[in-house]
Amino acid sequence: MEDLSSPQIDTTGVLCEGQLVKLGWPEEWEFDAITALRNELHVRKWFLDSRPLDPQANREWLRTGMKRPYEAVLSIRWKEDDSFLGTIGWSDWNAVKGTAWFGRLAVDRMSLRKIIKNIPGNYVGIAVDSALALRDFAFTSMKLTAILTYYFANNKAASHVNEAIGLLKSKTTRRSFYNKEVETIEMKMTFADYTKLLGGK
Repeated sequence: MEDLSSPQIDTTGVLCEGQLVKLGWPEEWEFDAITALRNELHVRKWFLDSRPLDPQANREWLRTGMKRPYEAVLSIRWKEDDSFLGTIGWSDWNAVKGTAWFGRLAVDRMSLRKIIKNIPGNYVGIAVDSALALRDFAFTSMKLTAILTYYFANNKAASHVNEAIGLLKSKTTRRSFYNKEVETIEMKMTFADYTKLLGGK
């Protein structure tokens, strides 16, 4: 009998690909770039705990502290040359219930500038491309019954990405941590929603 409490996905290497990006577990050479991106003000202000991370401590967390695959900070890489573009991931993967909280999405603006000339005019963007790839991976490989997420109510970029990949508003709730209390929007997509979005496939 299959052990539903033990998720069966790779905990190293590339997990999935989008149109122009691929998502994978972070490599050693990306650890400091991930911390630097997380510490950028335009990124950390959207976290409940917006304090900067210690580079050495986060390096160790990414290497051995992250409870793979129950939680993930994945690297977003440009397919063309494997350059680091940002992060995306999940937390609290419950393999029995078939749910996980998705988020941790951040795009490195400096890295984006380096490839901007190679991006087609009709491209959906790094964030949406990455979110679509992870959504599909969640339902096909992680075998989730529902994707859950939340974002600060005034985060227009997060609202755009979640709506673009088909998540639906579940409820509005207030969250607090450390010295911050904010209104958040919870979004959800069930496997039935996903199937319907793909035309009943």
